[in-house]
Amino acid sequence: MIYFKLIFLIYIFIFSNINFALSKKSLIYADNLTTDDKNNIIGKGNVKIIHGEEIIVSDEIFIDEEKDKILLEKKFTYKDRVGNHYYGSKGEFTKDFNNGIINDFSYVGIDDLRVRGKKSIKIGNIDIVEKAVVTPCRTIKFLKCPFWQVEAEKLVHDKNSMLIYQKHSRLEILELPVFYTPYSVSPSPLRKERRSGFLYPTFTIFNSLSGGSAKLPYYFNISPDKELLVHPVFYYQQNIQNIKYAYNQKTSGGSIQINAATLTNFDKTESFERIENASISLNVKENINKNFTSGFDVNLQTSGKYLREYDTFNPLNNFSSLSSSAYIDGYSLNEDDDLLTVETYNFQAVRENTENKKLPVVAPVIKYNSGNKIIFDKINLQNKFIFYNIFRDVNTADHALRQTRLNYDADMSYQKFWKTSRLRFETTIQSDLYSTYKKQIDGDYVSNEHYRVFPMSGLLIDNPFVGKDGTIINPLVFLAVNGSNNNTSEISNELTTDNEFDLSRFFSVNRYTGNDKYDNGQRIGYGLDLERKNLTFTVAQGYQISSKSDYVEDVNMNDDFSDVLGDMGLSNINDSSVSIGYDFRFDPKRENIYEQSASLSGDTVIGSYSLGYYNADDRATSLSFGQRESASLSFSSKTFLDYSNINFSTSYDLNTDEHQTSTITYRYSDECFGLNVVYNNNFFIDTPDTLMLNMNFKFIGPVPQSFIDQLILVPFNSQ
Repeated sequence: MIYFKLIFLIYIFIFSNINFALSKKSLIYADNLTTDDKNNIIGKGNVKIIHGEEIIVSDEIFIDEEKDKILLEKKFTYKDRVGNHYYGSKGEFTKDFNNGIINDFSYVGIDDLRVRGKKSIKIGNIDIVEKAVVTPCRTIKFLKCPFWQVEAEKLVHDKNSMLIYQKHSRLEILELPVFYTPYSVSPSPLRKERRSGFLYPTFTIFNSLSGGSAKLPYYFNISPDKELLVHPVFYYQQNIQNIKYAYNQKTSGGSIQINAATLTNFDKTESFERIENASISLNVKENINKNFTSGFDVNLQTSGKYLREYDTFNPLNNFSSLSSSAYIDGYSLNEDDDLLTVETYNFQAVRENTENKKLPVVAPVIKYNSGNKIIFDKINLQNKFIFYNIFRDVNTADHALRQTRLNYDADMSYQKFWKTSRLRFETTIQSDLYSTYKKQIDGDYVSNEHYRVFPMSGLLIDNPFVGKDGTIINPLVFLAVNGSNNNTSEISNELTTDNEFDLSRFFSVNRYTGNDKYDNGQRIGYGLDLERKNLTFTVAQGYQISSKSDYVEDVNMNDDFSDVLGDMGLSNINDSSVSIGYDFRFDPKRENIYEQSASLSGDTVIGSYSLGYYNADDRATSLSFGQRESASLSFSSKTFLDYSNINFSTSYDLNTDEHQTSTITYRYSDECFGLNVVYNNNFFIDTPDTLMLNMNFKFIGPVPQSFIDQLILVPFNSQ
């Protein structure tokens, strides 16, 4: 009781007789508090000054009322409003904590950043650190130093302009200097607005293809609606530079995005010869009105090998040809739900086995869908129109030199439920007008016009049975009654390029992927869907009523009874993470599986895995792939040794006994340092194996890949 009275008397004495010496928002605690004859406060033993969310802790303080300062002659700790901690051997602060000096300064941020210096001076929102050392790393015990650090003669953090200035700074790894700059300016971590300046560098220590490299991007904040990122890559072992450019602009009704790159060689004497390779991707979008959008998308390269060599992970590397297009797209032209698209296309080959002259130019292709209409109070009707003009410099074995097409499809459907059964009727009346020039047939070139009308109708009946345990068994029967006319070889099938017999279009009136070929003849399809807890199973087969079906011939079936299609999936086997999947195409007459794939995936105590198997012979598709058999494996480890993980993936061609692709990635990332090692083996002839080793330092790099490649910026998207 005496203790609480004493505390109360001290509180009354300090805050009544000393006129709130700190401020009305400040509190002071200590084992011993006294004042001198000038009303200066002296605190000794566990002294704590609380000013809002800011706190100073020391064994001894002196508050100078005349100079309006807090003097600290012994070691102290200062915590700011955010939660960052500052340490010093001695120092001083103004009573409002606005200005201060810290000797033998050290700092630990809430983000684990560590800073130390000979002295730190705080002047309002400006912090100045002399002889600064910056690192997020803890000291390695046996080396007695952090893995990396940045030393600067002077560091200035201006919180008003949100910039950090460094004078005579150098990057040290294990206390060995590796990079020096006399002066640098970088954005403050507190900055939320965009500003021009250097971004985080990235170092590739080794790349088996191009040697090591250093990347030093610079960001230009051109205006509130325009920005540019220049991303040069300097190679150690070659006198070449690969420079990426990313430009982004918001317009009044859309956007402009440009991603470009140039490979330069300054060993060349003539300036125009110094650019060895280049690429550009241009995307422009503009709203015409609230319903319609226009734009164009251009992708060009000087060499197909360029991006695969110097920009390995660019998504354009996945294509054998690059497309450039322009379009107008919108809805509600005549009806609320109608759709209109007008497009043009051009292509550039980027693979050695692709010939530019055989690639098509499409100018234009016009698609219109009237939207859904109800006729006779119950039937859904959609009117679809397609017009295109396609030409190429050299015709192929399958495609004409030029072809123009006008297509109209009237799609009607009606659905009725009877007890537990569903009956779905659908009809398509397809009308086409073709003008074909120089279609190659048996060594001759044929030019002709064709007009055709072709009806297709189907009825689907299914009746699901639901068991007490939740099992669903759903038998399906489908009847297709289509016209019997065969497709003509004098028409160039530009939309139907690959014919596969699979479940996705099995219960459709037209099983072709495009509507320039029709599925002639009559047939019956039947199947069964089974679903029970973690098990799914589907099986289907058909019977061709009429003979001479083009689709049956194209998918390499020679019997009235079709091949059997099946798909099965089983997940969380025995309450584990293991899942399996299997699908197949089986010929019951020849007792042969023409196509099948299987998968197995799950988690273990060390990571997750996935295994795949695929097998198909040349009957599986109309394309000339031949016999195919491959296996794949992928593994992703859990984090081990606190900071490491490994990813591995590979695929193997069992038919040719050759590897297809292999990728091994090792990643290490702790609070201060990151290491990324990637080995990539690719079966493409013009894509060499690569081994790449990247290093980055927390608070220094790297720039996020999505930011560089796509330049999707939050400030733009939020406007």
